[in-house]
Amino acid sequence: RHASFFSALPVSQPDGRRAFALLGFATALAGLTIQSCILVDSFVGLGLGLGLMIMKLLSYFTILTNLLVLASYAFALVRPDSRIGSSFGRASVSTGVLLYIVLVSSLYTLLLARFWHPPGWQGAANIILHYATPLLYLAYWTLFVPKQNLPWKLALTWLAYPVAYWIWVLGRGAILGDYPYFFMNPATLGYQRLLLYSTALTGVFYLGGLGVIAWCRRVAKPPHAQEGLK
Repeated sequence: RHASFFSALPVSQPDGRRAFALLGFATALAGLTIQSCILVDSFVGLGLGLGLMIMKLLSYFTILTNLLVLASYAFALVRPDSRIGSSFGRASVSTGVLLYIVLVSSLYTLLLARFWHPPGWQGAANIILHYATPLLYLAYWTLFVPKQNLPWKLALTWLAYPVAYWIWVLGRGAILGDYPYFFMNPATLGYQRLLLYSTALTGVFYLGGLGVIAWCRRVAKPPHAQEGLK
């Protein structure tokens, strides 16, 4: 029954896909713009230069992943036939983006939301970046990305992004002594707990990847029906 339902979804309606991509793009852009303005304002108050501001902005996994979603929408809207646009259009890539943004929402809810209840514009940015954008991308993926028998090894390939992020943040933090999240700060956690946390989060991404692949394989169209979708 599940396979029949997903096989019937309107994956080949370009007008609907474009309209949904435009809505998702506008939502993600709004969230990123509000959050960036708030952070830049605080950075200016600290007397930081432009280069350091950009470096700090790009140290937040939420911002980086929302930028990834924004790029996915942008190329679908403007350059779907370009080399990068075609890459984002592949099920293997768009499903990886889905995994990342859904885990952004899930991990924020589980690890950070109870400690952070900002009012005003910061509250609006939080809702957009951690809830609205993930839900919209999930809907976009569900409606318009063909479900395929993705290979299981993709779960390992998708780990490249979170692992590269950990290396980037820890390397940057070792130089600047500044970390975007409390669970990434070796000064307060110690390296043993930091290794435990990083291993656990990597495991979450891997298991999440396996789960998404299993779901795609469950609802995938028969091979002959996928020929025209590649």
